[in-house]
Amino acid sequence: MYIDSHTLGEPTRLVLQPPEELRALTVKAGARALASELFPIARRVVGEPRTSDAAVGAFLLPPQDSSHDHAVLFFNDVGPLAMCVHGLIGVMASLRHLGNHAKETLRFETPAGTVHASSHADGSITVENVHSYCSASRVPIITSSGPLLGEIAWGGNWFFHLESPLPIEWEDRQSLLDLTVEIRVALEEGGLTGDDGAPIDHVGLFEKMERTESGLATKNFVLCPGGAFDRSPCGTGSSAWLAARYAAGELEPGEVVSIGSMIGSRFDGSFRLDEAGAVIPRIRGAAHVVAEGKLVAEPDDPYLGGLPK
Repeated sequence: MYIDSHTLGEPTRLVLQPPEELRALTVKAGARALASELFPIARRVVGEPRTSDAAVGAFLLPPQDSSHDHAVLFFNDVGPLAMCVHGLIGVMASLRHLGNHAKETLRFETPAGTVHASSHADGSITVENVHSYCSASRVPIITSSGPLLGEIAWGGNWFFHLESPLPIEWEDRQSLLDLTVEIRVALEEGGLTGDDGAPIDHVGLFEKMERTESGLATKNFVLCPGGAFDRSPCGTGSSAWLAARYAAGELEPGEVVSIGSMIGSRFDGSFRLDEAGAVIPRIRGAAHVVAEGKLVAEPDDPYLGGLPK
């Protein structure tokens, strides 16, 4: 059985009965398996022709650590994701739809670490994400738009962020997509990586943060690993961006930033510092359940493993 939801426009498919091969593994081992021998299972859940290429899948698993309520493995049509904030908001909305959690706050094991998700009376959900940080700032990159400077940052996935040279509007989505793809290719060709050689598989364009009468605000466009762009304001990307803004001295703990997407949806982003002074982002948004169903795998389906990428 699966539950489909969207988080401010970005789809999530929660699989409630994951394959037995995953149930005995830790989330980190499960992510490694989804990146290799079990990847065909993931492709039978998300990706064309079964879902749009923007969809993220989530396998809900029993936690290895009894202090957690669930474990969750996120993935898209090209492989596993260490963390997915919009996906976890969708998981929480789906569990609430099923009546599967009575507690206000749930604790989840993910490959990126422990995350907390809390439901609020107004229907919104806050995810307290993993420790996020800026690994490198003012990193030069050459594009057809000229030389640009960006940041390498971690927010549960690796991101390259930069101030967008283009308007972040729906009508400009193809130009934004072309630029972010070009940037990712330049990162690969230039050998730029996250810590320990980890590939930077997300690229985020952000508007310059503004301080208005109604508060702090920005907007983003994020390229995801499979080549689709995020319809929501990207929770892991916003987490990494918040950490980078703190490192740059532009944000303080507890300040709230309204973070928009090009379709007009918004997250509220903030952060706290833990006992060690590490940035712990908080992303608040909402998700809506749109479907329940059962996955079917016909053995003679020539596209059971999805369309070519």
